[in-house]
Amino acid sequence: MPKDTSQSPQASKKSGRFAFLLLVLAGVVVILTIYVGTTGPRGQEEGSVGATRSILSEQVIRKAQPLLDARQYARAVSLMQTYLRQNVDDVEVRVLLGDALMRLGRNAEAERTIDDVLRRAPQMSRALWTKGELVRRRGEKNAMHFFRLSAQSGDASVEIWAKYGHELLDAGKVEAAREYLDRARKGGLNDARTLGPLGELAVEEQRFEEAEELLREALRTAWDNPRVWAMLARAQKNNAKGALAAETLTDALTACPKEFAPGLYIELGEVLWTLQRGEDAAQAYATAAQFPSPLQAEGWYRAGRCYYHLGRYDEAIRCVDKAGAIETNSERLDSLREKIKEFAPDAVTTEGT
Repeated sequence: MPKDTSQSPQASKKSGRFAFLLLVLAGVVVILTIYVGTTGPRGQEEGSVGATRSILSEQVIRKAQPLLDARQYARAVSLMQTYLRQNVDDVEVRVLLGDALMRLGRNAEAERTIDDVLRRAPQMSRALWTKGELVRRRGEKNAMHFFRLSAQSGDASVEIWAKYGHELLDAGKVEAAREYLDRARKGGLNDARTLGPLGELAVEEQRFEEAEELLREALRTAWDNPRVWAMLARAQKNNAKGALAAETLTDALTACPKEFAPGLYIELGEVLWTLQRGEDAAQAYATAAQFPSPLQAEGWYRAGRCYYHLGRYDEAIRCVDKAGAIETNSERLDSLREKIKEFAPDAVTTEGT
């Protein structure tokens, strides 16, 4: 007999359900294919755009940084502003722009730029630090608040830790300063930015040999830094190495920019006086006073005091009068003038000329 190929009603229902499942699965595959086809390339495109922007940002920073290092701030500003017109969200370049504007003295524009960065990236360490510097330039007293936020930010660099340590040292917060300076040094910043302040700290704590070693090492990366030179000389002077301190300051006057000469001559005068070289000390102070600077009156006063102790009263009174032309209503100048007149009533004066 021929085989019965007919199916039972139950077998027919199972076959129908299986076919339906196949159709559903096929539909899902089609939908997934369409989804991947439409979203995959777009995701790749967005990633490609982001990568391109990052590359452009790095290229601009690489071009701007040498200009900033050379203090060609105007050229750096022009370069970054041109880039930011098409890339307004780039906070990395924008924070660099804010700093450059500040260096140019365009403080209001710089602060608007930095505030814009902080609206986009409120915890950005470099932006917070520049904000602190701008606040200080406005004469306000809460700059340290921004410096602290910058140093405590999650993206704070070793350079920021070192700068904050230096600020803390200047504020007299020695232990906190030591903590941040050590943190920066352990993080790999082993140059003048850490060694200089640590050397100053050693001077304050009368660890003069250690201070001298740290400050000499700091000069390897900051040969033209007057503060490091001056602190090295102080360490030497306080460690009974006055002659060496005088040599150090003489070298500093050659190494450092001329704008720092008045302060270095003042330091040199102090060292020469301790070496009982009064004539040379007076000359150093008088030289400091020759430069237009906030130290002019100080230089003339100290020169006058030296000449007074040397018994050269005419020269002493002339220096005091020159200081008085700058520093009016000064008790210290009036006191020194009276002492000079006591010993030399007829000392020649230039007051009023």
